[in-house]
Amino acid sequence: MENNRRDFLKILGIGAAAGMAGCSKTAPERLEPYVVPPEEVVRGHPAWFRTTCRECPAGCGMEARVREGRVHKVEGNPEHPVSGGGLCARGQAAVQGLYSPDRLRTPLIRDTAGKLQPASWEQALKAALEGLAKARSVRVVTGAARGALEELIREWPGAQHVIYEPVAYEAVREANRQCFGVAGLPVLRFAEARLIVLFSADVLETYVSPVGYARGIQEARRAGARILYHGPRLSLTGARADQWIPGETPPADLLQRMREVPSLAVAGDDLSDALAVNRLNSEAGALNRTVRFDRGSALDSAVSKFEAAAGEAVVVVEANPLHALPAALRNAAFVVCLSSCPTETTAAAHVVLPVHSPLESWGDYEPWTGIHCLQQPAMMPVFDTRETGDLLIRLAGLKHASFYEYLRARWRKLNPQADFEAFWAASLKLGGWWRDVPERTVALSAQAPRPPEPERQQGYRLHTYPSLTLFDGRGANRPWLQELPDPISQAVWDTWVEINPADAALLRIRTGNRVEVRAGGAAIQVPACVYPGITPGHVAIPLGQGHRGFGRYADGVGANPYLLGRGPVEIKRVSERRELVRVGGSDLQHHREIARSRTVPGESKPEPHSPLHDLTLYPEHPHEQHRWGMVVDLDACTGCGACITACYAENNIPAVGRDRVAQGRIMSWIRLERFFGQGTAESDPFQIDWTLVMCQQCENAPCEPVCPVFAAYHNQEGLNGQVYNRCVGTRYCANNCPYRVRRFNWFEYQRPGPEDWQLNPDVTVRTKGVMEKCTFCIQRIVAAKDRARRENRPLSDGDVVPACAQSCPTQAIIFGDLNDKDSRVSRMARNERRYRILEELNTRPAVTYLMRERRKV
Repeated sequence: MENNRRDFLKILGIGAAAGMAGCSKTAPERLEPYVVPPEEVVRGHPAWFRTTCRECPAGCGMEARVREGRVHKVEGNPEHPVSGGGLCARGQAAVQGLYSPDRLRTPLIRDTAGKLQPASWEQALKAALEGLAKARSVRVVTGAARGALEELIREWPGAQHVIYEPVAYEAVREANRQCFGVAGLPVLRFAEARLIVLFSADVLETYVSPVGYARGIQEARRAGARILYHGPRLSLTGARADQWIPGETPPADLLQRMREVPSLAVAGDDLSDALAVNRLNSEAGALNRTVRFDRGSALDSAVSKFEAAAGEAVVVVEANPLHALPAALRNAAFVVCLSSCPTETTAAAHVVLPVHSPLESWGDYEPWTGIHCLQQPAMMPVFDTRETGDLLIRLAGLKHASFYEYLRARWRKLNPQADFEAFWAASLKLGGWWRDVPERTVALSAQAPRPPEPERQQGYRLHTYPSLTLFDGRGANRPWLQELPDPISQAVWDTWVEINPADAALLRIRTGNRVEVRAGGAAIQVPACVYPGITPGHVAIPLGQGHRGFGRYADGVGANPYLLGRGPVEIKRVSERRELVRVGGSDLQHHREIARSRTVPGESKPEPHSPLHDLTLYPEHPHEQHRWGMVVDLDACTGCGACITACYAENNIPAVGRDRVAQGRIMSWIRLERFFGQGTAESDPFQIDWTLVMCQQCENAPCEPVCPVFAAYHNQEGLNGQVYNRCVGTRYCANNCPYRVRRFNWFEYQRPGPEDWQLNPDVTVRTKGVMEKCTFCIQRIVAAKDRARRENRPLSDGDVVPACAQSCPTQAIIFGDLNDKDSRVSRMARNERRYRILEELNTRPAVTYLMRERRKV
């Protein structure tokens, strides 16, 4: 009997399936097609759910993209008043919290031997209620939670609510109380200012609402505003400023300059600076104009330190105080933790109750008075967890049917005149409800104290600051954030101490040497980072690392600066080994002009584009319909890294870990190239420039002619395509690329379940031996074309937005069709600030850069 090829493959497939089924230890799942699919589910098409980001207290608007019941990506809500469509790297990584392989999956109870053991929900709730009943009093500890959850906790009979945030800006709030009688944070209207003075206030990184502030500062920059940064350490925000003043004393004519134009000054979390800034804003006329107290902040009642009373029961709700305050719960008689993931605090609890992640939960949040943000579940719970509000209702013995009904009842009171169901549906669609608030004016009190003289101390002065990527440490269990290079040090997966080169020379320390930092009787060991952007006599350490019990991606990584005490700082070298893993190359540009900037007024305009660079020996590529291109405006780019993390999420890029990064195996398709340079004035001796580098989609691409199997090719729309299943891994293309933007898969990168649920189904998951790179999110280009075809219209400018451009808070990345001369990308590509990286090679990239402008202050 003869079988044809088709019959043979059928028999072979049946045999393989039968063999696999016979070896399986679990029953196979049944895949049932939808008979009547839910209204919001269209197979192959995403559904979008608007919610609120809870990765920090800022409360930015968020949209979750859902395919077949799973969240694959989150993006900014363009209609949100706080963020305006942008989303930082920490917000992009929220989906990794949803699918974390270390999430709590069952309740835990501490047994008589002192170990946490799995238990049923009935057993855990019974143990929690019995422990709370025996305590003298109850304290409920949460993060910033202004909204329905806060009001629910207020109904708990006899309970005290503590809003704990490790970064609570208490010094700023205390200065405002002493000066204006308002113990709160002000609303900063950066967009209306033309001179912005920052006193160690890192408003573009972690300060209160960095995405919203970045958007406001960029609006001010477009109107010609100037930024002055004063502080002992040049942070990313300081590097973005027009001038850095590293000394102890601000310029003598600063007040006069602030009076000449609309201005504002902002202080970091230092009482002396905050008192000086309040007086400066008042005398310069900024108070009640660009600095207002109309809206209260959700952080206005937060504390950064607390300690449980003897015999007290403590209920900790999605907070981790024991990371920063190891002794905070030592006197507690009973501790109940409501958490979605293990932390240092859950490890010390008597009962642990696993709760939904924010992307699985109902809730609301009011980051500023009058801005009511809704939080809705974007998918069904991944594990057997519970709604936080429902558990609090049960523990407090309240009579509410459910937290969802409690939330709806609260929102019914917000707008009682409206048809509630219509109002509720509109709020869910919008992502919340915002209203105006009455104007409020304040005045500088006659009893406002003068700022005290700075304390003189022996040894080095220590500055600890929230990490741009990990914030106060809550993002340390996200591998995307661990692998996002710090924009200043370019370090990953570690903690480091920044030391001035002069101090490092005296201590015989070089970058990477392990050093011991001792303060207040405690010490930690970290690698050194010799950094010219910190003044002599000062050292700085980022917060966020040094966890124990926070999951596989955080445990044992770096050190915990919270453990250091106050007082003089001592530093000594303990090892010559180079331990700091950094992704950057040279700190200098070596006259290659990769990241360009100019000072205005004072410098001439750049030379016009030379026709010589358009001459080529290669045949022209026809682009009859579209020629996709990108513009990166370096005057708008803040270096925050949101685009890098968004690219990881959209394109299924794996995080490879510290050891692989040390070997040069990092897989990111976009990188931030950071360079040090000399300032233009004696008062500004040091400056930093940076640029984003991705595949330049060259017209004369050096990678294409060397590929032996034509895996790298040039398509009809100007993209340097990459056929993954054709690539044989010769790596000739990477060797021939002058921009070093291709990544080779040296290994099979495993994603432990349920981490693999996050993978974007529109993008191929690459395997070992395959080269990969940026293709301007070609899957989004195809989806936009399909959408236009269904609507029977041509593609419009703005229909295609790559993940990197969508996430950018300042819209520094512009994408579109270069064939359309009226498109925004075409107009920006003709800007007089334009240049292309390594243009002398005549690769004719499709990515144009607009040089940064530093304005004389």
